[in-house]
Amino acid sequence: MAINKLHYDMDGLDKIRKSLEKAKDFRAQVGIFENKDARAASGSQGLGNADIGFRHEFGFTISEGPFQGIRVAARSFLRMPIRTHIEQIAKMMKTDAMILLQQCKVELLFKRLGIAATNTILEAFQTSGWGTWKENSPVTIILKGSDKPLIDTAQLERSIVSRVTK
Repeated sequence: MAINKLHYDMDGLDKIRKSLEKAKDFRAQVGIFENKDARAASGSQGLGNADIGFRHEFGFTISEGPFQGIRVAARSFLRMPIRTHIEQIAKMMKTDAMILLQQCKVELLFKRLGIAATNTILEAFQTSGWGTWKENSPVTIILKGSDKPLIDTAQLERSIVSRVTK
């Protein structure tokens, strides 16, 4: 008479469960942080990268000078890229997530998530928001000498970084 035995090894699932418990304490943040806010003098009127980024993310009206009252269109370089590409980011992260959760390397997982989100944002800069950003006005093109939205000195683009917080 044959006796059938089944053995379940739940160690992997237990490691994933423990990692998921740790994961609730971590956050991947992407943006312009204090250490990347400074700008080299180039007509930024004393504004830092975070101020300039905020203005472009949400749009603004010029408050002084010869162009006073002109509305500058919003060009979302943070929210839109993440919102529209979240599925691609998740798909890229799927394999990493399973491996790193099994290895209890939660912080590394969040670092990689931040890098993936940052790369998506940088791609938006290179593609003018995948063609969705409003074109520069003729006056802007003359003033900055470029028709690329949000790219003049590339200081704003270079200020985008990610970090993991607990």
